[in-house]
Amino acid sequence: MKKYFLIVFLLIHSLLLCQKDNKGFDERYFVGEKIEILKGKTLIALPKNEEEKEFGYSDFYEEIELKNVYKKSPKYYSSNYEDIANKQFLLSDYRKVENLISPIYVLTLIDEEDDYVYFKYDYKNPTTFPFKTEQLIENKIDYCSKIDVRKDKFTNHITKYSPLLDPVSFAKDGGYYLSLKTYGSTSVFDGTGAIILLSNGKKIIKNTQIDVEMEDGKYEYSAFIRLNKTDIDLLTKFAIDDFKLYIFENTQKLSGEIYKEYLKCLIK
Repeated sequence: MKKYFLIVFLLIHSLLLCQKDNKGFDERYFVGEKIEILKGKTLIALPKNEEEKEFGYSDFYEEIELKNVYKKSPKYYSSNYEDIANKQFLLSDYRKVENLISPIYVLTLIDEEDDYVYFKYDYKNPTTFPFKTEQLIENKIDYCSKIDVRKDKFTNHITKYSPLLDPVSFAKDGGYYLSLKTYGSTSVFDGTGAIILLSNGKKIIKNTQIDVEMEDGKYEYSAFIRLNKTDIDLLTKFAIDDFKLYIFENTQKLSGEIYKEYLKCLIK
């Protein structure tokens, strides 16, 4: 009987690890704006967690103008999961598109059937890059160059921020602060409490006020947390795996290893 339960435990543990690994992106293969590193290489589409397969893959198109979704899903404006997952694409060329609110690159790919495919590449967001290569990329990303430094022209006071559009961001302004944001479909205006899960299994729990704003028909919940020395020690050693604000769990993909590097840059 003990042997039976041990086998069941190992199977469940293995499944959970697999689901965690199949998050649909891997920061180790993300090259930022150094696209030339990937040119001529074969990109392999990473699998996703079971609950995300239904929604397929975003940003694949049939035309260089980013029109007509490639292998469109019958239910969503995205590419069908089975037509993308684990498939190989040769990156033959790329070009930068500047005439947008946020500049992007269009990657010209060749699929396994020798058809051209065009991928909208956000060079600032690793969670939207769903590929790996056959071997790890030798690429040292300068995370500190992404820190926004603002100086008050009257007082010379300096404030530093990691990218503020991310669901997790840090600020240095006299002390060190953590900003978290997620979304929900209901309005709660008196919620308190944030729980942050770290990659080592530990939690940071804060009794902080949760703010709420309406954005594009949904509610954005956010928390602004002052960090103490213990918090900083944990957050520079271990990645943020997930978080919850009051009753609202994070709904976005996280780049925990990258956030950790941003905080290291702020405390230098």
